[in-house]
This record gives sequence, structure tokens and C-alpha cells, in this order.
Amino acid sequence: MGQPHLALPAAFVLLLLPIRPATAFDPHQVDVLTLRLGMTEAQATERLLAQGIPIQAIDGQRHPCPDSPRGTCLTTVTAPTKDGRLVLHFRPDGHGTASHTVDSIIYTLRFHSFGEPAMIRTSVLGRYGPPNVLDPLTWCAQVGRNGTCPADQPRLTFQPGSTPDNAGTLTLADP
Repeated sequence: MGQPHLALPAAFVLLLLPIRPATAFDPHQVDVLTLRLGMTEAQATERLLAQGIPIQAIDGQRHPCPDSPRGTCLTTVTAPTKDGRLVLHFRPDGHGTASHTVDSIIYTLRFHSFGEPAMIRTSVLGRYGPPNVLDPLTWCAQVGRNGTCPADQPRLTFQPGSTPDNAGTLTLADP
């Protein structure tokens, strides 16, 4: 009869152990094909070239920008990948300089055979871990009261696609 008394205190010990919160999502520690938020144009271009994307395939869109020595500022870079397309959006770095940094990375994947969209979803989950929100898969630092990631919060989202040109879209953004 002495053993049941030992089990009860053990259960209480388990309840009293500190619960470690899941690691908060930090968008600046996450990469999409080695690209990260906050990268400069030069850093992003270097990463694209390192992946074997030829410089002539990297398309940069610019707009007039009086603060830039060039007279233009980079807004978007589009580049093909082996299995899809990358779109990088840039914004002023916020330090009063003419430099622009990546504020979103959109990676649209193509598929070539039946079952690839499910494999891509599984791969995304394996790479980034359990999401904060399941539909669509979304990772953020803190879920709002409504069960979603707040619109003004950095996030990573995977939206499944349904056509050969879009097996899914992975978006890393800091609004």
C-alpha cells in the first residue's frame, strides 16, 4: 500500500516542473533559400549568384528615389530557381540612408508530378517546425486573441497551391 502514496507526489512534482515555452519565431533568424529579411541588395544578389542563378536572370525593379546616389531605389528583385520563382521586396532601411533592405521574400514553387505538393508541405514543416496557425501554415512570434498572427507582426506563411505553376507559396515578411 506504500507505493500508491509515492505515485501521487511524483505527479505533483511533474506539475510543478517549469514549462519551457516554445521558442518564439524570430523572422530575422529564418532563411528562405539562404535569403533573410534585412539583407541589402548586394547581400541578396550575392546569395542568388551563389545558388547558380545567372546575373542576367535576376530582374531588379527600381523607382525614382532622390535620396539615392543612383537616383533610383530598388523595390523588387525577381529570380527564377530550379523549382520555382523568388520575389524579394525592398524598403528603406529606416536609418536615414539611401540603402534599401529585404522586407519580404516570396518563394513560389512549381511541381512536376502527382504528390509533390504534399511532399513540399511536409518539407516546409520539417524545415520550420510546428506552425502557430494551421490554415494556412503560419509561424509568428505571438498569436493574437483571435487565433491568428497579427497583420502587423513578422511572419512566415506557407499557402498550398493547386496548379503545376504553383505547388505552394512560402512567404517570409516583416510588414
